[in-house]
Amino acid sequence: MALRRRGYRVLESARPARALEIARGLDEPIRLVVTDVVMPEMSGFRFVEILARQQPTVRAL
Repeated sequence: MALRRRGYRVLESARPARALEIARGLDEPIRLVVTDVVMPEMSGFRFVEILARQQPTVRAL
């Protein structure tokens, strides 16, 4: 993946609920989330809304 080649740490999850679990377990903040709008379980908008409560400085694309 291009981001990894540039030295970024990339976290991946196929499901929003799992992504939120991963985010809760991190020691450092998430800087950017790249998400789809249509996903299983919840929309990308809802996912970012929930994630932003845990990670207030997160940006979304």
